[in-house]
Amino acid sequence: MSCPPVNLPEVLADDRVVQAFAAGLRAMVRPAVAVLDDLEYCLNPATAPRSMLDWLGAGARIPPYNVPEGQLRAALAVAGTVNRRRGTAAGLATDLSAYGWEYVSWMDRSGTLLVSLRRTDPAADSEVATWVVAQHVPAGVPVEVEGDTS
Repeated sequence: MSCPPVNLPEVLADDRVVQAFAAGLRAMVRPAVAVLDDLEYCLNPATAPRSMLDWLGAGARIPPYNVPEGQLRAALAVAGTVNRRRGTAAGLATDLSAYGWEYVSWMDRSGTLLVSLRRTDPAADSEVATWVVAQHVPAGVPVEVEGDTS
């Protein structure tokens, strides 16, 4: 079996052993180069393969629930903005919108934070909304979520 020629220095160009070794190295490196060429595609939430979305979400505070793929992609697309604004009304509104919820208001009711929401997507999950709200509230603050949970 003959290996395709590899561009080597003139001194090694006719050495069959070096040619075979270089061709083997090239075959080993080719998949890594292909991955690096596709890295932008794999890290973009809009184009990443489904298998990459969970990995991308691991560092972006994505809910530990079975979230539909469209909502997951939307949440990953706004994750940077949400994390910069975490704990603010704007951050909560941006985060909730990715999961099909609209932030209406929040208020303190006798030591408990009451957050009112409105469902904008029929597939929106109230458990996910409650989890998202809890991520924007300081630790130890009791929270109650109310809104369209039907």
